[in-house]
Amino acid sequence: MLLAFAYLIGTNVLVLSAYGGARFLHRRYADDELKDLSLSLIFRISALHSLILALVFAQEMITYRSVSLAERDEATAVASLYYDIGRYGADDATTETVRTDLTAYIADAVCTEWSSLSDGQGLVLDAWMDRERLLGTILDLEPSTTRQRYVLDGMLRDLEIIEQSRNARGAVSSVGVTAIFWIPAILGLAIVSILYSAYSAKPIHIILLSFYATFNGIVLLMIHAFGNPYAAPGQVTPSHFEALVAKDTALSASPDLACIRR
Repeated sequence: MLLAFAYLIGTNVLVLSAYGGARFLHRRYADDELKDLSLSLIFRISALHSLILALVFAQEMITYRSVSLAERDEATAVASLYYDIGRYGADDATTETVRTDLTAYIADAVCTEWSSLSDGQGLVLDAWMDRERLLGTILDLEPSTTRQRYVLDGMLRDLEIIEQSRNARGAVSSVGVTAIFWIPAILGLAIVSILYSAYSAKPIHIILLSFYATFNGIVLLMIHAFGNPYAAPGQVTPSHFEALVAKDTALSASPDLACIRR
């Protein structure tokens, strides 16, 4: 909430200050051609400014969506593996080992890794080790029936999906909104406001400029929010992992997954 107020107040201060300062100078250097020139420049610069905002906003939404889809695919693969080891018909010790490692993986991926990605520190090693232990256990299985071979192939595919989804999540954490973007975003807003100084400071004009500043503040806030999909306010929550834990009695009772049940 404070971040939203900061963006909205900041853009309004920027726009009205730029307009007010330029309006003060306009009274000294105004001529008949200045308004026509300002109007012409307003259309060109505001169009370019809007294009920049639209492209960056679209890119951030694509990034946000990719993290959401990666989390969904990863959680689905984990759930499939969790239940397929039971369908495989392995001995109780092997089944328990796989499910224990999967529980540890969920804890490391959600409870530890999400905050690590939020801080820009990338994927955690413990989750990779959990995945490697799972792969080793699954590869040691010796199927003797067609059913077991079919289930084993599915579990190996699930482990591959987990690896791909993790790499996709990790790649996104290192992207974010480049600092260079904020230079044209802020300058464009200020320049357009300066060009509007060709119009008198009537109350209705000030109100319209405030609307313009508020709208731009909302767009910039959303770009900032979706720039880091692992942190608030635009955080992608591990909702599919949460659903998996909630519907399974053993997982929901695990003390290692207490952070998901909060």
